[in-house]
Amino acid sequence: NKIGEYAELGDVTRESVKKDEEEFIRVIEGRAKGNDNKLKYVDVNKAEHEVEVKELITLSNVIEGLKEKFPGLVHMRVPVCNSAAPTEKDFDQVCTTLQGSAVN
Repeated sequence: NKIGEYAELGDVTRESVKKDEEEFIRVIEGRAKGNDNKLKYVDVNKAEHEVEVKELITLSNVIEGLKEKFPGLVHMRVPVCNSAAPTEKDFDQVCTTLQGSAVN
């Protein structure tokens, strides 16, 4: 099964990642409920594992929780391919996001 390995993502946007994240958490919750609150996963070395699910939370919800603890925190999600250089459009989006911030 090579799903996700060397995948070309195409035109991925913040909105599409958010939508996919919400769908992914629903799928994972369903899998855990159907397996006595346990999830199977494969690590980067392709070894299979199974863990008990105590809590599932999306990255978006983690960031929202951090915003409560750190007022003023801004999360700018810029999806880029992790196995290649960012496209020109992606690089422009990163630069635009950083302009006017304390980073530059």
